[in-house]
Amino acid sequence: MGDLLVGICRFSFLGRGDWAVYAGTERGSEAETQARARSAATLYASARMEARFRSFERLTLPSILAQSQGDFRFLVLTSAAMPAEYRARLARLCATDARICLLVSDAGDVGAALAPALTELSEGGRHRLVQFRLDDDDCLGIGYVEALHRAARAARDYEAFAFSMPRGLLISHYRDAGPAYYEIMRPFHGAGAALRPRGPAHNV
Repeated sequence: MGDLLVGICRFSFLGRGDWAVYAGTERGSEAETQARARSAATLYASARMEARFRSFERLTLPSILAQSQGDFRFLVLTSAAMPAEYRARLARLCATDARICLLVSDAGDVGAALAPALTELSEGGRHRLVQFRLDDDDCLGIGYVEALHRAARAARDYEAFAFSMPRGLLISHYRDAGPAYYEIMRPFHGAGAALRPRGPAHNV
């Protein structure tokens, strides 16, 4: 049995991660609680949410559904703290394809939120998972999943491996400037970075 490919996308997940607001705060501290409140105000502001839904619906999901090889799962992680109207909207988008699974968690960090789903997909560690990450404003070339399957087969004798497709196109559109684009060559940038970890408790 080959490895199972699992994409992971955080959609306005409220919890510890790489947000600067959590820098220097200890877990369980009052400072962390205050950082979480500030994060929620930013995350769920209506203008930001409309922008995130626009990119997710027009870029991220179409690129996932257009993959030339369809053998994968795609987990979309959000927080139970997300306002109900947005959770319902996200659920409708995720329900368009059986390979997409919406995870709504009240966990305080991404690892804890993902652990049950990854353990279930791996059947308690019996099957190896190759995980790839995608933000809600990223998209992939249509041959990405096919290339990742090839890499997994090539690395089948290794316990763990990492994978990226470093050539990409970065597009920006800031308020006071017109659209701009840049070709990039950056190994292991966030969009499409992949990992087969040593166990299901780890995530990309």
